[in-house]
Amino acid sequence: MSILLWTFAPLPFYLLIHVGEYGYIFSMLPGLAILSARGAIALAKGLRMPRTFRWIVAVAVLGNAAIFLLTNTPISAQDLARLDRGIDEKAAYIHGHFAPATTTVVTVYDKMLVDQYLAGEYPLIAYDPAVSSTFERSLQCARQQPCEGAEVDVVLWDDLLRAEGAGWQEVRMPHGGRLRFAHTSRSTTLRANEGLGISIVR
Repeated sequence: MSILLWTFAPLPFYLLIHVGEYGYIFSMLPGLAILSARGAIALAKGLRMPRTFRWIVAVAVLGNAAIFLLTNTPISAQDLARLDRGIDEKAAYIHGHFAPATTTVVTVYDKMLVDQYLAGEYPLIAYDPAVSSTFERSLQCARQQPCEGAEVDVVLWDDLLRAEGAGWQEVRMPHGGRLRFAHTSRSTTLRANEGLGISIVR
């Protein structure tokens, strides 16, 4: 009973509350693995053929490996490769179309990715929507960052961010990622609304 409680207690949170990141489900895998092993043992004993246990385990392992390697389901090898290529494409698009001195990038969940792929070249607004669900940030030049001119491009990195209000454009990457961006004056302010909504206040 305790294993069932440990395994399935997070399920209501994942179904009703979480923000859409299906990787959270991995926290249930240890319990599911224990239950699967017990089920395989019980099946082998029920068949009164204990030597079949290794074959039951082999079929389960090969079946899961085939799902991971050959399908395009979430968190499969193909899905992970697609996500990686999408990140490469987003970074390449920003480097090719936006100058660091006149661009501000906004992210909520991908700060480490942005730091890695954009190498700290672009001014970055990174925040946790669970902590700061509503705030305003000036687009004026900050210290110790490349910054010039009276105009600025704002780029939303995360797919989960919502571009609210007029003036936003969107470009989709070949592997499914997308960037939303807007051209505005440095005298404007960036506003976060209810966590993931981003608008420009003129």
